Amino acid sequence: MPDEEEKKVSRRKVLSWVPLGASVVSLAISGLSLGISYKNEKRQSYDATTNFNVIQNLWAKEPSFSLYNESTKKLDQPPSPTYLMAIPSKVYWLAEGADSADFSTLVLLPISYDVILEQVKTGETVGVVEESRLPASFFAKLGARDIASSDEIELDDDLRLMVETLPFVLIVATIEYSLVGSDETIADQIITTPLGRYQWAEDRVTKLKEYFRDNAKFEVPLPDTDSDQSVYDVAHEIVVQEAKNLRNKNASLFGGVKDGYDNILKELNPIVTPRDPLEL
Repeated sequence: MPDEEEKKVSRRKVLSWVPLGASVVSLAISGLSLGISYKNEKRQSYDATTNFNVIQNLWAKEPSFSLYNESTKKLDQPPSPTYLMAIPSKVYWLAEGADSADFSTLVLLPISYDVILEQVKTGETVGVVEESRLPASFFAKLGARDIASSDEIELDDDLRLMVETLPFVLIVATIEYSLVGSDETIADQIITTPLGRYQWAEDRVTKLKEYFRDNAKFEVPLPDTDSDQSVYDVAHEIVVQEAKNLRNKNASLFGGVKDGYDNILKELNPIVTPRDPLEL
């Protein structure tokens, strides 16, 4: 049995840990409070800005895309965005004897704004701001099985290529708006696909507009209403035909002009790389 003195020593040891334990708990609570405060500050900062996106809903009987403001920051009034639209194709270049492509080139076929059947403004400045309805021929599932692929095209003895057209739309949105309580007009320019959204500088969008303007003659026509073709099939046929005639005067479609449109197609190429959720 421990004597009285041993008991006193033991109690003193226990009591000596109490301030340390209290300090650790206090530090943990303080750290938790700081974490919560940081998250709240970050959320408030996020809410104080706009965060636009264009959401494509192509896997539907009535395909559409919507302008969405993911922030809760209210605008002075609903914006009236403008859109540039294109169907992307990738041209894969294969050297003689190669089993896989050495590199790829992005091709964008412009889509006329006139294809939009209806635009509905919700009257809201957060959440869904505007919905644009597209013809049924824009239906697509985004999977690899919906990608249109060509046979190999032989340009000469040393060079072959293959074309893949992707089942979605690349959309450039320019959104002008002002925040509640501010007279300043702000312009956001974003490039979106179902795979991602990218904020772009005005000069890059200007280069893309230049590419669209030079290749306006390749604007994708809608298939006949009684046809089983999708608009992506039509675009694919155009790119394949132009790839076969690459030696002729259609270099601008493949970015083959003097300044190469400042490498705009090269920058966009990795953005449109498809990922199929149905395949491993």
